[in-house]
Amino acid sequence: MRALLLAAALVAAAVPATAGEDSWWNPAWAARRTFECTGTRSELAGDEVGVVEFLTGGLAAADGRDVRVLAAGSSKPLPVKVLAAGPGDCLRVCFPLVKEVTGYSVYYGNPAAREGESFEPRRGLLMEVRPYRGGQPDGLKGMQEIVRKAGPLQGSDFVDRVFFGHNPFGPRDNFVAVYTGWLKCPDEGEYVFATSSAAASFLLIDGKLVVGWPGWHGAVPDIRHKGKVALTAGVHKLEYLHVNGEGDGTAVAAWQPPGQEKVAVIPAEAFTRVSRGRQADYALKDQPAPLDFAFASVGEAYLDTDTYLVRVGFGARIGSGEAPAGAKLVWEFGDGQAGKGAMVDHVYALPGLYKVTLKAETASGAGGRRSECSHTVRIDRDMGRAVAGKSDRLADYAALVAGYDLARLSPAGLRALAAVHKEAERGSDQLAVARAVLARPAGEFPDQDYFDQLLLAVHALREAGRGEEARAEALRLLDAAEKRFQDDKRDNLRAQVIRERGDLYYYYANDLERAYNEYDKVVSRFRGLEDNIVRVTKIRLGDIHRERGNYEEAEKRYREAEALKLFRQKPQAEDPRRGALAHVAESYLKTREFAECERAIGIWEWEYPLEKLTGYSTLVGCQLAFLQKKHEEVVKQAETLLRVNPRTDFAGELLLIEAQSQRAMGKPDLAVACLKRIVEKYPECEQVAKARELLEPPKPPTPAPKPK
Repeated sequence: MRALLLAAALVAAAVPATAGEDSWWNPAWAARRTFECTGTRSELAGDEVGVVEFLTGGLAAADGRDVRVLAAGSSKPLPVKVLAAGPGDCLRVCFPLVKEVTGYSVYYGNPAAREGESFEPRRGLLMEVRPYRGGQPDGLKGMQEIVRKAGPLQGSDFVDRVFFGHNPFGPRDNFVAVYTGWLKCPDEGEYVFATSSAAASFLLIDGKLVVGWPGWHGAVPDIRHKGKVALTAGVHKLEYLHVNGEGDGTAVAAWQPPGQEKVAVIPAEAFTRVSRGRQADYALKDQPAPLDFAFASVGEAYLDTDTYLVRVGFGARIGSGEAPAGAKLVWEFGDGQAGKGAMVDHVYALPGLYKVTLKAETASGAGGRRSECSHTVRIDRDMGRAVAGKSDRLADYAALVAGYDLARLSPAGLRALAAVHKEAERGSDQLAVARAVLARPAGEFPDQDYFDQLLLAVHALREAGRGEEARAEALRLLDAAEKRFQDDKRDNLRAQVIRERGDLYYYYANDLERAYNEYDKVVSRFRGLEDNIVRVTKIRLGDIHRERGNYEEAEKRYREAEALKLFRQKPQAEDPRRGALAHVAESYLKTREFAECERAIGIWEWEYPLEKLTGYSTLVGCQLAFLQKKHEEVVKQAETLLRVNPRTDFAGELLLIEAQSQRAMGKPDLAVACLKRIVEKYPECEQVAKARELLEPPKPPTPAPKPK
């Protein structure tokens, strides 16, 4: 629904009601909307055309056959063409205007009614879109066969020109568009017409082909496809047939009238006009001033090309005017969320059809009046803004949806909000969505979606700053997930849940015994798991043995992990690959790109876990931690390596950097102890000289010479 609907409903001064509208035309019809149509009077032959669109609240027949249009002062219905019945409760129709009459009443709400007299407009430029149902556009006959075979109408409306890069009524690809326009040719003479399109297009004037571009192809930014025709001054019928395959559909019709310097897109003013009706009044048969609302898409924000949120403006009104001052107005937006007020904005996490309900209470007590209305509406982006690239900031929309009642959102809505908060880096909101997903009954989310949100929640809750209560919640979530993944077909997920529980005990609760038991369950109980699941678990077991100082067991687990190759690699390539990873980590360290350095160390130790026993990767990790002023981490990693492998070639360097960290933490005695260990236990290493230098007491300052 275009923005004009909202604007028409919420004009500051309502359009005056049409004379005589109080008398109900036929009691079999339940609803009436009155419109004003002006501004198309001309000297052209034939009927002027009025166009109105409105929401039916589900009262109209599904195909709009019960719509009747009466000119003010007349009891005889006019012929009608239904342009669009849907999506949702939207209805759009056109009809002939009566000379000197501006007021028209539109009746609907009689599903038993037969179809009325039909109308074929001979004004404006009408675009009709249908699904492509096969055929080859290798010529005009082939294109006409495609039109004949096309599916049911997706939508139609009057447009201002043939200049589209999208389908305004449905999916972006595989559609057929037929434009029928009544072109005002200013002068007699030779006219040039041109087309450019993604896939085939054919332009006809008065039923005769002027230019066609058959086949499946992309659009071009020039006028190489053109034709000429001699026309008289006056109105001529233009037809433009277009089929689109995959991707957005481009269609452009251009012309060069006599005397015009160059070919240009046929402008809106070249077509005869139609009159868009503006609503003046709304009434139900037994309720002369019913509650109503209008809406319009007012913005959108993108996650990617095909994923976006839509901001919609809603406005309330009663009968022929705005909602009365002081009325209590409550909105239910159809996605589980609610709002209050006469005019509200709401952000939808997903485009689609929604049943929106407005409830009003105009007074309290015995004289109070309550009413409500509901319309099923299509929520989607404004394609004009989308094509122009005029989107809003995703971060702003993320803030707007942060307070939503997550328990009332659909599973698809929750998934969308999870993606939004992840992209916007709103950690607390990500956690809230994850909790909401995990609280849903089994079956609402695929296992992988559930597992992804489980990891997000657990990783957030286990952080030290959140405390023991948060970690206890993380354990409860993991326990529940393990029960959910009990059957054999979910062993991969169940094993990962158990490993995550081990990680929580190991890294965040410092409980090595429980962590080891969890890791051991994975490698001893499960068979046929993905190699990476087993591999990372064996590395974790090796890490625990390493921390306990058990070199042989740590080496065994690391070797088992390395045997589960990540990718095929010739043996002679092992050492160059290991050296390259070390070089990358050191390079990032030199340039102080700390996050990249940390990732590089992780890859290095993931591919070659035995590096954790030799000490080189540990040394680079300690150097990184020292530059980041994480001195406790320096001490922990250095001492862990020296405990499990006291003969490492990097002992002197590790103790030297540990001494620096101990001193930085205000522990000079421990710093001295590190330096003494270098001298006493590693007399052959290069760092001995430096350690001795640092251990020597500072020399007293040389006294200044006495003045003579």
